[in-house]
Amino acid sequence: MGRGAFAGGRVLHPAAGLEFDSPGDCGADGHRLGDRIGSITLEFHGMVFIAVASLGEMLNYAVQALAGEMPFRPSLSVLVVSACAVLCYIAGKERVGEAWQQQILHLVPALLGVFAGAALLTQGIVRVIALGMTPDVFLVALIRSLTVCSIAMGLAWGGSRWERLEMTRIAYAALAFMGAKLLFEDLRLGHMQFIAASLFLFAMTLICVPRLARVGRIYRG
Repeated sequence: MGRGAFAGGRVLHPAAGLEFDSPGDCGADGHRLGDRIGSITLEFHGMVFIAVASLGEMLNYAVQALAGEMPFRPSLSVLVVSACAVLCYIAGKERVGEAWQQQILHLVPALLGVFAGAALLTQGIVRVIALGMTPDVFLVALIRSLTVCSIAMGLAWGGSRWERLEMTRIAYAALAFMGAKLLFEDLRLGHMQFIAASLFLFAMTLICVPRLARVGRIYRG
C-alpha cells in the first residue's frame, strides 16, 4: 500500500496519484482504491475516514442548530450517526466503581446522542413554528433555551430513575451549556423580554435538576 500524507487540509496518496479534498472524499475514494488493488488495510482506512466525516457532519449540524445559524435540514448521515450513538448508549450501562476508561466509553455515546437529539428537537420546534410565522433570532434563542432546560430536567430524572449515571452528568453539563448560552447568545442579542424568559428557564432548571434526581431515587425505591 502506498503511503498517504496530509497537505494543506488535503489528503494525498502519491503512489496512486490521488488527491482528496476532505476525509469523506478520502474515505470513499480510498475504499474504492483498496477494493481495486486488493488492499484490505486501505479499505479499512477508507471506512474509518467515512465514519469520521459522518461524525464531524453530525457535530457541525448540532452546533449550528444549538448555537449558530439554524440549518435547513439534517442529512441522512446525521440521522444515522445520531441513531448509532443512541443505540450504543442503550446497549451498555455504567456501573458504580467502574474505571474511568469504561466510564468514558459510556459517556461519549450518551453525550453524542443527547447533543444530536437536542439539535433535532430544536430544529423541529422551529420548523413547526415557521408554518405559522417566521421566527426571528430572539425567538430561536428562546426555543434553544427551552429545549436545553427541558432536556436537562428530563436527564436528571431519568438518570436517577433508571440508574444511568451518565444521564445525570450530562444534565449538569447541559446547565453549564445553558449558562454559556445566556452569556454569549441571549445577552448579546439584547432583547430584554426574551432574556428574562431565558433567565427564568435557567433559574427554574437550576432548582429542579437536583430535586428531580432525588425524586427519581425515591420513585425507584
